[in-house]
Amino acid sequence: MVATQAGVEDAPYGMENQKKSFQENLAETSGGRSFVFQNKLAASDDLGNGQAVLETVTEQDPVIPTVATHAFAS
Repeated sequence: MVATQAGVEDAPYGMENQKKSFQENLAETSGGRSFVFQNKLAASDDLGNGQAVLETVTEQDPVIPTVATHAFAS
């Protein structure tokens, strides 16, 4: 079970409103609880503002690093 779907998956059958988005159904079934995911990063991997470097740029591989933001819609 995916952690962000726990509220909807644990709801009794038929409780989900098919006309609402997943986030709206989750908010109703989770009782206002929010899910927080926290990653442990080395200080050198933290770019600040909730961003982390997922790839390393080297002279042989001049690829722009992928940046992950840790912001979730509430």
